[in-house]
Amino acid sequence: MTSQELGNSFEILTKDFFYSLFKEIGLQINNHWIQKAGMQFGFDVGFEIAVLNDSFFTRSIYIECKNYSKSKLDQSQFHTKLLQFSRCDYRKENSIFIFLSPKADLSKSPQDCNPKQLEDFFSDSFKFKILILTPNSRIRDILSLNEKIFRAVYGNTIFNDPDRDYRKEILDYFSNLFRSKGEVPDFMELLHLLRQKL
Repeated sequence: MTSQELGNSFEILTKDFFYSLFKEIGLQINNHWIQKAGMQFGFDVGFEIAVLNDSFFTRSIYIECKNYSKSKLDQSQFHTKLLQFSRCDYRKENSIFIFLSPKADLSKSPQDCNPKQLEDFFSDSFKFKILILTPNSRIRDILSLNEKIFRAVYGNTIFNDPDRDYRKEILDYFSNLFRSKGEVPDFMELLHLLRQKL
């Protein structure tokens, strides 16, 4: 497959994964799409969801897909996509921008120690929430919610089916994330608390 075909394939997998996730946590999906090739709005996959709780609201989810096999992904790629998205006309209120890189972490500088610090910094600068999903933020655990997609992304890597409690914790994290208008919860902190309970 060409790099373009590999990219398109990963975008379809991403859309399928999040579609399944939203259904499993009980969110209504009003629309979903993959951006046309060549469009530079800072994201590849989009969703419009409805949060059906006491404070009903709709939310847009925008996902930038990076399926590179190199060990580190330059932070400038993340910054560029954020700026492209911040300048486009897509709805920002109550939206979440997800930077998804299942195989490569973002390169670090002394000021940028972990994805959560980057999320918090940029979330303060923009009108939308930001979530970075990379190997050091446990993206393998998250993608293990769907074995078919996990195997398509990671190939022959050993698949570890999450036990029932851990699966529930991951789903609860995303349920809280997508239903909340507040701060993006820290997945790594949630994982740490769970392991203390075990």
